[in-house]
Amino acid sequence: MRMIFYLSMIFERGVVYASFLVYRAEKDWVVQNMDFNTKPEAIMPWLAFEGGK
Repeated sequence: MRMIFYLSMIFERGVVYASFLVYRAEKDWVVQNMDFNTKPEAIMPWLAFEGGK
């Protein structure tokens, strides 16, 4: 089983967006990939299309 978690962290100097790809191992969850960026569309590509509305 695999899951993707999206996260936004608000700091004084701006927001940082993150995604974590995790999978279920025998005994626990394991992080397979982490990605951080200040642009939300870099983490969640479908947001790039929202600006046209």
